[in-house]
Amino acid sequence: MVLPHWLQTPARRGWCDWVYFQHQRLGPIHSEVVSCIINLKMLYEIGSMLDDGTYMLDIAVDVPLNGIVHKVGIKVDQGHSFTCNKPFSPLADTIFSRKFLHSRNLPVVHIERHRWQEHTTSEARTAYLKRLLEATARLIKV
Repeated sequence: MVLPHWLQTPARRGWCDWVYFQHQRLGPIHSEVVSCIINLKMLYEIGSMLDDGTYMLDIAVDVPLNGIVHKVGIKVDQGHSFTCNKPFSPLADTIFSRKFLHSRNLPVVHIERHRWQEHTTSEARTAYLKRLLEATARLIKV
């Protein structure tokens, strides 16, 4: 299939935005989140499968809080996970995955693309991610 000329440039740009990191295919937001995790000096795993093999989280992070390390999952919700216009309501697949993860009592941070892009610098995004991870880790019952 040949793409129309007007679609070739955006399609190529979209394809080039994906990178490979540790043999995992990452989108642009995933790459930025991993960079922020590295800035926070936290251990992480890309493509973390749940113990029973039913779901793969985008990223799992070890979050140190009050001397205890908590495992927190990260799910990056791309633009196609929400409606196109404000208020950016989640679509069915996003709602389903959130309900599924919640039913499993898994501590998961959801990075929504439109919220992520409100923070325009690496420092602001790192601080935003740290707040989300620490708030989620505080909810874990030890």
